[in-house]
Amino acid sequence: MATEDRSTQQPPASTEDRGRPAASAVKDRRWRTAAVRVGLTAGMIAAVIESLLNKSELLARISAWLWVEALCFSLITHVVFGLIVCAAACLVGAATGRLIRPLADRLRPAPLALAGLLVGEAVMAGWGIALVAGADLPGGSAGLACAVAIWLVALVPVGWICLRLGRGILGRGLGPLSRVAAWPAAALLLVAIGVRWFGRPQVQSADGFWTPEASSQPVRSSHDRPPDVVLIVADALRADRLGCYGYHRPTSPHIDAFAADAVVYEQVISPGAWTIPAHASIFTGLYPSQHGARFGLQRLWLDDGFVTLAEALRDRGYQTLALSNNPIVSPATNLTQGFQRFAEPGDFGRSAGSNHLAFFRHVLSKVRFLGPSLARWFFDDAGGHTTTAYVARWLRDRDRSRPVFLFINYMETHDPYEPPRAYRRQFVQASDVNRSYGIDQSSTTVWQYALAGKPVYTPRDVKILSDLYDGRVRELDDHFADLIAVLRAELDLDRTVLVLTSDHGENLGERGLFGHQFCIYNTLVHVPLIVRWPAALRPQRVDRLVQTCDLFPTLLAWSRAQARQTAKVMARSLTAEPPTSTQSEGRYAYAEYLFWPASPLETLARLDPAFDPSRWQVAYRAVFHDRWKLILASGGRFELYDLRSDPTEARNLVASHQPTVASLAGQVGRWLGSFKRFDPSQVTVPEDRHLDDEQRQRLRDLGYVGS
Repeated sequence: MATEDRSTQQPPASTEDRGRPAASAVKDRRWRTAAVRVGLTAGMIAAVIESLLNKSELLARISAWLWVEALCFSLITHVVFGLIVCAAACLVGAATGRLIRPLADRLRPAPLALAGLLVGEAVMAGWGIALVAGADLPGGSAGLACAVAIWLVALVPVGWICLRLGRGILGRGLGPLSRVAAWPAAALLLVAIGVRWFGRPQVQSADGFWTPEASSQPVRSSHDRPPDVVLIVADALRADRLGCYGYHRPTSPHIDAFAADAVVYEQVISPGAWTIPAHASIFTGLYPSQHGARFGLQRLWLDDGFVTLAEALRDRGYQTLALSNNPIVSPATNLTQGFQRFAEPGDFGRSAGSNHLAFFRHVLSKVRFLGPSLARWFFDDAGGHTTTAYVARWLRDRDRSRPVFLFINYMETHDPYEPPRAYRRQFVQASDVNRSYGIDQSSTTVWQYALAGKPVYTPRDVKILSDLYDGRVRELDDHFADLIAVLRAELDLDRTVLVLTSDHGENLGERGLFGHQFCIYNTLVHVPLIVRWPAALRPQRVDRLVQTCDLFPTLLAWSRAQARQTAKVMARSLTAEPPTSTQSEGRYAYAEYLFWPASPLETLARLDPAFDPSRWQVAYRAVFHDRWKLILASGGRFELYDLRSDPTEARNLVASHQPTVASLAGQVGRWLGSFKRFDPSQVTVPEDRHLDDEQRQRLRDLGYVGS
């Protein structure tokens, strides 16, 4: 019996067998430890390098704190990414060692983790460079699968190199470095998280922001020095989305308070329906037919022959400063001629220049579940925060013996509509906040919905996009408040001409359209105009027809500057006496959309050969007079609207009001015959003028050009 019991007993395990589980656990712990240490250390180094390369101007010239904020964003992004790819590389290494025993002792965790990070960063950077160069790369899940495949393939040779080097200097230095630096990197990561959390955008209260003056009389200036001039253009801001223009949602409490102490012009028409012609008209006092800055002439350029507001004020002795967050309001289009200092604050925004941003927008943002989550981090930073810092620094450094002309272009209300979460939660329904992060706002998707009629957006999506726009207006409103605080500290606002306007409006689903192309309805050409100059103006609301090009003669007159424009200026000073009731003709206002962008139509035709672009290849002119608006299309079609009874332009009255149509059409003909139209053959574009790849990519992101 005893013999039988002994025969059934298992032989004692060998020392080697007993040690295998323990050794395996030790190896697994080494892989995990290496992934964390290398991810923290290398991620920290990558973040510092990226911040020094892309944001050094903030540190050197503008604000060290803005650089710290940018560094914190990069640190969190790179460290989290580093931990993920290092963990993936170590997982691949550990699995390979178990499957191929002879390699188990040759695979070292730290060098392999470093290889994974290097390959991951290279894939991200290469993807972004290829997109900037115009490469047609897959997006969404297909793009993610492609990127992972490239990473796995490249990990083999790069890992082999790192492992070989790991037996030498790299091996002797990487391990100790990661062990020493991992703890400081972890501490910096916690600090960065704290900075980002406590510095996250929050909706500001408007209490106490602005107290209107009790006196209704202008405060006369006793100085001979001309006034400082601040011209603020909120790109794509609709008048009807501001409280001071009757909007029912609290989108603009700071602007509304400012407007109560200023002159609010209620009927303001932009001569152009999109950025370049509209800005050119503001700067020159000319109409698009006169200055020729538009699509269809093989370039987007304001001719050197025209005198701009900045040039005239510069010659008057002003310091001329321009801050533009729109890449096409820049030297690339010659709209900034006459400005002595120019900067694009958006280039130094929160996520601008991030090695991961292009990959997120093209790939990760379109991956279901993953995209909406990451969108909370990679939301679009339009540059308003950085703009305030630029203004503060530039005004501190200015020559205080000379007046200042400061021009600012804000892009918060331009698409894509990606306000921070605090602003989303104020205007998007609570049940739709998470959904709002997953709506694809890429230009191609918008074009498919608006121009090709594809049902890529549901009615619920359209409502959310409109709500997101309201959130952006509220965000702009807070940036306006921050700007006013800086201007109060640096300028005498009672002797400063302060102008807030827009270049054009925005379609937000009306008639199935989005953006600011392919029509000339009031959603695009009715813009806000609020002017404050206590030395000459008393607060009031002006209900007469004016145009944004009227700013050119107005600001020249107020600054006592002279300008001999090379074309006939038909704009009128805003303070000119309005027509009396005895006059047969009041003010006429004109808007033009002279050519359409080819890129959206070409992109849609490439995606769908059945797409017919002819419906959108239409030029428009519009004339406004009294209550009437007449639209003249290039194909001979007319639309007539009574804006007093039909402000949304829902009822075309052409058939029932033929005499009015004939009268207004005749007025357009007389108007066109009263000036010399721009001759494209006389344009003075420099021969070496071109857009670089980065500028083209920014234009693609904004929907101005296709892929």
